[in-house]
Amino acid sequence: MSSGNSQQSELNRTFLSCLPGVFATGGFSLVINLLMLTGPLFMILVYDRALPSGSVPTLIGLSILMVGLYSAFGFLSLVRSRILVRIGNRVGNRLQERVFTAQLQQTAQQGGTKGQDANRDLNSIREFMGGPTPAVLFDAPWTPIYLGVAYILHPWLGYAGLAGVVFLVMVALLNNYLTQRGAKSSNTDQVRANRAMSDIARNSEVIGAMKMGGDLYERWSTLQNRALSSQSRTSDLASGLSTLSRTVRMLLQSAVLGLGAYLAIGGDLSAGSIIAASVIVGRALAPAEQAISGWRQCVSANAARKRIDALLKAHPVRSAAITLPQPKGDLHLQNVFAAAPGQTQPMLKNVSFSLQAGEVLAIIGPSGSGKSTLARVITGAWSVLRGHVRIDRADIEYWNALQLREAVGYLPQTVELFDGTVRENIARFQPDAKDEDIVQAAMRANAHDLILSLPKSYDTPLGEGGSALSGGERQRIGLARALFGDPAVVVLDEPNSNLDAAGMTALNMTVEELQKQKKTVILVAHRQGALALADKVLVVDKGQVSAFGPREEILNTYSQNRSRKPVTKSEEIQNV
Repeated sequence: MSSGNSQQSELNRTFLSCLPGVFATGGFSLVINLLMLTGPLFMILVYDRALPSGSVPTLIGLSILMVGLYSAFGFLSLVRSRILVRIGNRVGNRLQERVFTAQLQQTAQQGGTKGQDANRDLNSIREFMGGPTPAVLFDAPWTPIYLGVAYILHPWLGYAGLAGVVFLVMVALLNNYLTQRGAKSSNTDQVRANRAMSDIARNSEVIGAMKMGGDLYERWSTLQNRALSSQSRTSDLASGLSTLSRTVRMLLQSAVLGLGAYLAIGGDLSAGSIIAASVIVGRALAPAEQAISGWRQCVSANAARKRIDALLKAHPVRSAAITLPQPKGDLHLQNVFAAAPGQTQPMLKNVSFSLQAGEVLAIIGPSGSGKSTLARVITGAWSVLRGHVRIDRADIEYWNALQLREAVGYLPQTVELFDGTVRENIARFQPDAKDEDIVQAAMRANAHDLILSLPKSYDTPLGEGGSALSGGERQRIGLARALFGDPAVVVLDEPNSNLDAAGMTALNMTVEELQKQKKTVILVAHRQGALALADKVLVVDKGQVSAFGPREEILNTYSQNRSRKPVTKSEEIQNV
């Protein structure tokens, strides 16, 4: 079976799992729609039986029966709405983990914040399924039955109701044609405006420091106004058609009263049937009118379904990898080509090298040469275009995810901490993390004393992005997080960029300890001090390996090559 068909069936299975609830909803709708005939029948019996006979007991008996039937109608309507809510929740609950995982993969491959859109799409489907609009689908098949009842009362009444239904269906089709494109356009504009606001919120410190608020407001306001303008046009059109349908329904109901009165005068219809016919025809028109009113929700939910379907197809479920022996830390890169998420132009070209477990590698090179890209590729954060990244000879894509979680530790160049406590961040939010493992990771990172000095020690809230800490503190806690779980391969991207002298000493002690424990350590470095403990050095230039070998040999060659070139002012500053 192809990947696409598999993913389509995956989405279908989610909806098919709700079939029992759908059948139950259909059964309740059957009874509900039968009970909706209570009003017309009550009117016919009152006007044609109770009033002519002048029998109060008959009127009381009919009234008691009417109250009972309407009570059953209300109860079943409540049950049906609750079933629809639970169907929506079931769809959301079954899909949310898959959507969450797929959105992470999409964000890693394409960059940006597209994953947030997937969550919103799933919530849109959940809310739509639990809303009133799906009930219209169960009521719509009863329209011909109501028209048939009206026809039984008199053919002209049936024809009048049929004409009204045909008109409303044409309005619904016109509504779909005119609003679908506008809804898609407004959704696209709103997504762009939301992303712009997310960027602004994430970079509020820079915005405040450089007084960029006014200019960024103008940019966001332009996007937001464009979205609002498109939404307003679509809403105006939809509300206009909805008002037209409601007006036609009310007009037709009154026209049916007049037509019924005309037929009653001619002796072709009873007095009770006049009002009953108006109610029945109104009920026959109701699903079409409700469909027009809820059409925008239908369009939005269907668009969300298609986007989620495309997301799941693009990121299928990975087959469970076999559990391999716990990795020792041997690392091999073979002819690796890699690009930034969403790009096809390689930033790394034909990179190959090997490390044995316990070796420390320093990656150096000019800014923009691809050092951080190489670090992300080694950890599996970025996928390769071609080639292989192997840990203990097994491709990193083949490793069991839980094993890889424990085997690789990563400290990115820009440390991103999460809104939670120090303990939760070091434990990578694993709910079953043991306190001794968390403390051990902090001690191995030489951050234990730092954490104890915080207001609530390991339970100190960090705020969004770790805003409660300085840059150096974030880096040291990020290092503790990288060392949690005793990983075999540790990748540190410029781990000393925000450290003072004490922090540098602590970092050197950490690398020495990892080296003694036979852990493979990759250091991306600019400062010479970070190279002191390296066994090997890899020089990257323009995305390619220009040199690789023992530290002393490579550094001597690298220094000689640099001494032959004129040193610019910026390089002097960087070397200092």
